[in-house]
Amino acid sequence: MPSLILKVGEERPISTAGLFLSIVESSAKFVIKSDLLGGDVIGETNKQLKIPNVPMVHFVNESQDPISITYESLNIEAWLSGKGSVSVSNDVVVQKIVEPIAVTASATVEDGKMAMNVSNAFAPIDPSKITIADGATVEIFPARNELNRKVIVQIVTDSAVMGKARIGASALEVSTTKGIFINGNLDASSGYEWETTTAVVIHNYSGETIELAGGEMWRS
Repeated sequence: MPSLILKVGEERPISTAGLFLSIVESSAKFVIKSDLLGGDVIGETNKQLKIPNVPMVHFVNESQDPISITYESLNIEAWLSGKGSVSVSNDVVVQKIVEPIAVTASATVEDGKMAMNVSNAFAPIDPSKITIADGATVEIFPARNELNRKVIVQIVTDSAVMGKARIGASALEVSTTKGIFINGNLDASSGYEWETTTAVVIHNYSGETIELAGGEMWRS
């Protein structure tokens, strides 16, 4: 499940391809924003939002301290009965299920055991989009509506200058001040892994050309 640290005053876009957005753990309360939500929502530990047809929200830290957040974007509803967790050391035998259970998940059942349908396809960044000129905004991955789809983007420029770039789902979401920030070079490569079905766009504002590495994975 994705984890992040939200800096003081930072606003970060979050892909929400699933029906439910669950805040698994948060070190403090923060704000969840989207024009499609009809207003701001407080994010906190164990909070779950049902957000149909909302492909992206923004996590905003309006506090005076960094906030550590772990979250999930799922198509199944999940919850905890309390703030802690429960562990069971012995086998659990269920004799009767009183209420019907509806489950939508990317999984298969073989010999009574459930196996996750992990990604089985991979494609690297198009070679024509590996080199990004200074000031350029380039769509490095098109949208792909597939199960378990993830993209990985790294800056691996062979230069002493640390490359600076922003990542988003469209050209309107990236600039020198908007989008997910990454910076690095070949000696200190910077990367970002994103679970998304949207397109992935990068904006280079390093002052020089940068070179990328990475690819996308999905379940075909």
